[in-house]
Formats: sequence, C-alpha cells, structure tokens
Amino acid sequence: MKSGETISGDLTADTSDGKSAVCGGPVSRLISAMPTLGLDELKKVKLLTRYDSKFVIPEWQLGELLVRLQSGYALLTIDGLSLFSYRSRYFDSDALGMYHDHHNGKANRRKVRTRYYLDSGEVFNEIKLKDSRGVTVKTRLKRESAQGDMDEKFSAWVAKSTGLDTSRLAPALDVTVRRLTFVDRDFTERLTIDLDLEWERQGRKLRLGALSIVEVKHERKTSVSPGFRLLRGMGLRPGSLSKYCVGLAKLEPSLKQGRFKSCLLDMDKTLNYKENK
Repeated sequence: MKSGETISGDLTADTSDGKSAVCGGPVSRLISAMPTLGLDELKKVKLLTRYDSKFVIPEWQLGELLVRLQSGYALLTIDGLSLFSYRSRYFDSDALGMYHDHHNGKANRRKVRTRYYLDSGEVFNEIKLKDSRGVTVKTRLKRESAQGDMDEKFSAWVAKSTGLDTSRLAPALDVTVRRLTFVDRDFTERLTIDLDLEWERQGRKLRLGALSIVEVKHERKTSVSPGFRLLRGMGLRPGSLSKYCVGLAKLEPSLKQGRFKSCLLDMDKTLNYKENK
C-alpha cells in the first residue's frame, strides 16, 4: 500500500468528511438527555490501576446502550462539550516487539504512547502495563509541549520505568478517536465509548466508521461490574482487543494475528450483518 492511501473495505463506513454519522439524530438527542458530571467528579474515579474489558458495538446498537446507561451513569461534560477528541501515538521497535508481546500473551507486557487531548491541548506521555493478574497499571507524565516525539525527558522516564532501550523506539501507529466518558452512580467504574476511530501508520489510514469500541474500567474484576453485565445483557461479548494491535493487524496484514482473529472476524461479521439487515 502506498503512502497517503486510505484503506477502504470491510472496516470503512464513513461520510464524505471522513466522520461517521453515528452521533446524529436520535443518538445525539440521547446524549443530550444523559445526566452529566464535571471534571472534578471524574477525578474521583481515576482508575490508573484497574481491570478492564473491551467490547465492539455496531452503530445500530449504540442508541440501545445509551438508553440503558441513563438510569445508572452520568456523562462527562465540560463547558457544554461531551464528545472529546483524542489522538494516541504509540511507540515500538522496528520489529514491533510490543505488538508481538501482546499477540503472544506475554505477562507483564507494556505499551508506550503519547496521548494528545485535542480539545484542551494537553499532552501526556503514558506507559501501560498489563500484569500477570490481568490488572492494567497506567502511569503518566505531563508534557509541556505537543511538539516532537520521544524527547530526552520522555526517553529517560520510559527507560527508568521499564528498562526498555528507548533508542530502539519510534512512532509505530497513531490512533484518533472521539470519546464519550461515563461514570457509574457509585463512582466505582468508568465506561467509555470510542467513536470514529482512525488508525494511521506511515501515511496509510484506516477508518472504523460503523463500529465503536466500549471499554469498562473497574477497580475490581470487570465481570462483576454493572457495565460489564449491561453489555453482556445486550448480547455483546468482551474480546482480546487492543486498539494498537487491531490497527497494526489491519494495516500490516503480514503480521501474526491469530490471537486477534476472533475479534477481527467479529468486526467483519457485525458489519456484514448490518449491511444485510
């Protein structure tokens, strides 16, 4: 595939401006009807150490999910804005070692990224560790500037925290989403819905317009959380889903992807089901 190419096909369902219409009409009205909370309340549920589960949800089930969330969740809203744009730049070696660690089911695997909050302009460097218990631990370091990639301060922090040879790390994938963030009434979990996903690697892009990714983040096993039970009640099932790994698997089909095949097939089947309804 050539640089600058946008991949079309089974995972692309976007409008002419590159964004899906997923938040239009009835869905937009459901979002506006949600109870809300502010940033100070959200900080009560940081969950930097947590259990998490991810689900793929088709566009046509999004309205049902929002209706089910209304009675037990509040939506993060800041200055009237509820749908926030994020871009994450993931770093890896030329051999994509962190991708292969996840694919091979390695315990205590890591991901290194820079997270850009496009609406506020804030930027954080982040390290995510998934340990042998299935617990995710995220550490963060605020950047003073959005310019550049792995600067000296970022490099030193990653090396000290992980033992990785940061001279071998380079940008591997950009992931851009628009996100809705919900918190349950007991302030024990976050539930996020990522819309309008776009992956970019070396000038090649893949847009995921008709599907969204829902993540449940809880202080205990997510299987006991209300969000997990709610999603399972809709017939959805959690998957071994990393936005980083799925994006690389689709953009680099020569990579090993057996661990992610079930998730990738579920995505394709869901889109085919929608098209044939």
